[in-house]
Amino acid sequence: MKLQIYYELYITFFIFIGIVFYVINYLFSYRSVYLKEIKKEILLQEAYRLSQFLTNDIGEPSNWYNNIASIKRIGLLSSPSLFNHLSLSKISSFNVLCQNNYTFVKQALGLEADFNILLTTNEGTILINCERPLGEEVVEISRIVSLDENKTLGVLRIWVY
Repeated sequence: MKLQIYYELYITFFIFIGIVFYVINYLFSYRSVYLKEIKKEILLQEAYRLSQFLTNDIGEPSNWYNNIASIKRIGLLSSPSLFNHLSLSKISSFNVLCQNNYTFVKQALGLEADFNILLTTNEGTILINCERPLGEEVVEISRIVSLDENKTLGVLRIWVY
């Protein structure tokens, strides 16, 4: 007995294979978008955590800016009883430390991602300018803070990538 295969069988087989490849390609195209969004959410979470950490923590020890070798945790808050009220002496020390030893600051902040920090007053004076070349996926957080002694407001901008 001879086996007879008609051309309709070949046509339906190729249509089936084409549909399977189309569905697989469609699913993989959404996977890359999904993974990019997950990475962006993780970076946004890091940026928010960093902004909270800098603006609402006095650091360990609280006078870390006097002895750089004793730094366990960096915080810019002037007093634990104040909210988003930054110390100018901690700001200037942080700026110098970040420009001179970025990797140490990154390690002291407990970050794995790279970051840029810019703190400006409402008059436009730059108090912190800690920059590195930006990467591809960048998220930004901005916070309004008050600065001690001269009672001015400032904007703390943080980019994490």
